[in-house]
Amino acid sequence: MTCRSARRHMADLFDDASPASAELHAHLETCGACAAEFAGARKALAAVEPAQRVRASLDFKERTMN
Repeated sequence: MTCRSARRHMADLFDDASPASAELHAHLETCGACAAEFAGARKALAAVEPAQRVRASLDFKERTMN
């Protein structure tokens, strides 16, 4: 896998529904530049991720529509 291809598919590592390829993981283990870019992306996402998830009450939709 090339660095260009790895960068294109790096977002797959953050998507729970999309299985990341073993080839991408292997590339990140051997390429310091891509591993650093991925670490930076993880750090940026962690900084903006809310501490808690807010969940609407069961009757939220009904109350909102009324």
